[in-house]
Amino acid sequence: MNTIGEELQKKRQEVNLTLDHISEKTNIKSAYLLNIENGEFDELPTFVHAKGFVKIYANFLGLDGLEYSKRLGNSKNSNNIHLQEPYLTNSKKINSVSKFQEISEKIILILIKKRKKIFIAAVIFIAFIFVVKLIKFIASPSQKQEAINKEMSDVRQSKPKEETVLLERLDLKITALESVWVTVKIDNKSAFEGILSKNASESWSAKEKIEMKIGDAGGVKLLLNEKEITEIGKKGDVVKKLVITKKGIEIS
Repeated sequence: MNTIGEELQKKRQEVNLTLDHISEKTNIKSAYLLNIENGEFDELPTFVHAKGFVKIYANFLGLDGLEYSKRLGNSKNSNNIHLQEPYLTNSKKINSVSKFQEISEKIILILIKKRKKIFIAAVIFIAFIFVVKLIKFIASPSQKQEAINKEMSDVRQSKPKEETVLLERLDLKITALESVWVTVKIDNKSAFEGILSKNASESWSAKEKIEMKIGDAGGVKLLLNEKEITEIGKKGDVVKKLVITKKGIEIS
């Protein structure tokens, strides 16, 4: 019979995800995820942490996190028996750990807000530098004239560009040939992020742009305006960025 860790590892490998990627999305350290897969629950901070991490990890993979968390509490195959007793017999310790987790989450939120303020300050500073340089440029007639002359020369030398044929609409349909991780943004707004089960389909329409990340290029079929998009990659290839606009398709 497979252990909890083996089942989670098997599911992760099926959808072609790395521990580092899952760590980034769930905020659980890669080392802790590896401990879970190896059944090394005694390496985790506390039993409360162990059950919470297992629940989050399983939910992220599209499994029933609550069921896996319950199984961990009743598991005879894990190495966490000595972790269970002190937390099951002393409710005050459980409450104190929960309180600590709540305080930790509040501290993280405060730090995130501060980071946003720092980012805004940086943008304002960069804008200020740009304005100062622009004023200096305007105040220098010779530089301004040189720029104008160069621009006029470029216009005279440039050849008429061929007109780009634009797509009239952006209607995308994705069908999973096997379970695969997919992220989709429609006009810069998140539309889907998670595991698309085998034979499942999703459709979206965009006004300007569709962005995608695909865990396995060979695991999906894409139709743009009812026409199949081919050669997005081989089976097992990770498509880090696929951008669709009315001008065409870019894959990297």
